[in-house]
Amino acid sequence: MKFKNLIKFLSNPYLAAFLFLFLAIIIFIGTYIPQESSVGQQNLISRFGIEKYKLLKFWSLNDVFHSFWYIFLLFILSLNLTIASFYKVFPRSRKAILWPTFLKSNQNYQNQIEKPLSEWESFQQKLKLNFWEIRLNPENNSLIARKGAFHRLGPSITHIGILTIMTGALISLLSGFNGVVQGIEGDRFIITEKEDTKRSYILVEQAKIFHAGYWLGQSPNFEVEIDKTERINYANNQPKQWKTDLSFYSTDGIRLNSEKMEVNKPLRFKNIDFYQADWKRILRIVFNQQKFDINLDQIGNKEMAFISVSKDLGLLFLISPQDQTLNLISVSGNLDTNILKKPQDLLKNNNLKLLASNLKPNDKTQIGPMKFQFIGAFSQTGIQFKYSPGDNLMIIGMCILLLGVFIAFGSKRFIWAVQDKAKNAFFIIAKSDRLPKDFAQELNNLV
Repeated sequence: MKFKNLIKFLSNPYLAAFLFLFLAIIIFIGTYIPQESSVGQQNLISRFGIEKYKLLKFWSLNDVFHSFWYIFLLFILSLNLTIASFYKVFPRSRKAILWPTFLKSNQNYQNQIEKPLSEWESFQQKLKLNFWEIRLNPENNSLIARKGAFHRLGPSITHIGILTIMTGALISLLSGFNGVVQGIEGDRFIITEKEDTKRSYILVEQAKIFHAGYWLGQSPNFEVEIDKTERINYANNQPKQWKTDLSFYSTDGIRLNSEKMEVNKPLRFKNIDFYQADWKRILRIVFNQQKFDINLDQIGNKEMAFISVSKDLGLLFLISPQDQTLNLISVSGNLDTNILKKPQDLLKNNNLKLLASNLKPNDKTQIGPMKFQFIGAFSQTGIQFKYSPGDNLMIIGMCILLLGVFIAFGSKRFIWAVQDKAKNAFFIIAKSDRLPKDFAQELNNLV
């Protein structure tokens, strides 16, 4: 393929339309399917199951906006818009600068308006008073007036805005990151791309970074600790607000800052935004030295959690929040899906067997071959974080785009006037590229 043909293909508006359509479909998919960087891996596994989750991960649908094919699509679209701008759109902006040639008096023109030569000077003054730009020829026997020529810059300014937005998006995509972490009061976590063993002490959690496959960024060099988290309820016990206090530490354990965060009120630290994502009560246990966090449901004045061991066997955890005691109960029988959707119905099951009772936080016990430890019941906060260094550039690009759209709605108007001293008159012709009725009214007022 020759270079000119390649340029013609890459700048084709139909290609841009196809890419925008495909991009819209991808954005819809990424919006419809919860993204792992926003809800976490366990949430996806709970919703779709392990096999479907593996399929989503294989096709990068668990993290659409960092996938290879999304980056490739954005790159091709950026290339298309850049080539189209420099080869087609920007050259046309010269029409906003160039003046046409003067008319000659010995020619007849269509739709010309005749005026007495005595009004030549007053006509020029009226043009100036109505904000027309005027250019006189050296002999002063003809003139050109223009108004609104700058609107021809609208497409170029719009494309500059689009290219600025695309540049900001690519910067955020290639050097930014986002993710989610769940934690309880006292948990400390790092935001990292890979396991970091060079910290000053062992941390409870690692918040995995989600980023593009071709990544130019780096992991933050600070640690985050959850100081306090709470839920404020309405009178009917429905959640009104979630709040979390966070502290930030250097890698050698020095406190750098403390901030409060709540729903619709994120906080920013070192250009990274932290959002209050969710809030829930969880049961934290250890089975055979492996930690598990299980969601708790409110059942009357108690809290309950359930895990399914098999189709006909499950473990029921019943907690009294007042004294933080735990009863561990096995449930046998037909544990179908409908029963699992209503955990309180498990208490009506006749095949209940008490395995351990009145366990206090950090108590340990042996259940057959399994070693079990009850850590406690806690309030767990969900925290989303995002670093998007191209956001400011995208905001600037959006402002430029809107300015270009606003300018493009104007019209470019020209008036030519030429003297004919033999007839003791001058003749006027006019042209507008848009809004002909409005221009006809304006011209009528001028002459």
